[in-house]
Amino acid sequence: MDEFEKLPFYKQWFITIKKNYAVIIICIIAVFLMYFTGYGCLIRHVIHHPCPSCGVSRAWICLLHGHIKEALEYHPLFLFLPLFVLCCVSHNIKPISYIPRKIQMVLFVLGLFLIALVYIYRIINGFGPV
Repeated sequence: MDEFEKLPFYKQWFITIKKNYAVIIICIIAVFLMYFTGYGCLIRHVIHHPCPSCGVSRAWICLLHGHIKEALEYHPLFLFLPLFVLCCVSHNIKPISYIPRKIQMVLFVLGLFLIALVYIYRIINGFGPV
């Protein structure tokens, strides 16, 4: 057992965040750019086509206002995507590290497949209120 695994849960999270601070800073900058420029999704603005996560922010806002149906219309995976990203970034944190590595990989591939499936469905049928 290495030193990282001996640390308390909250210290493991802190170290993981510290290791991924560049990604976190880029995400924060992207959110500020989206907010202050009014473009919304930067990927959609650049390639002129919605990205797989288009509508997630609006879905969370709808959920916070109590509009579950509208939230699901914006993006049906809005609850799943933050958890998926969190698990991808922090796979060595105690609660997640107890899951065997093979099962983590299967869940990761299934998550990617689910995201791709919803994205293809949304492209074929239109993106709705995006």
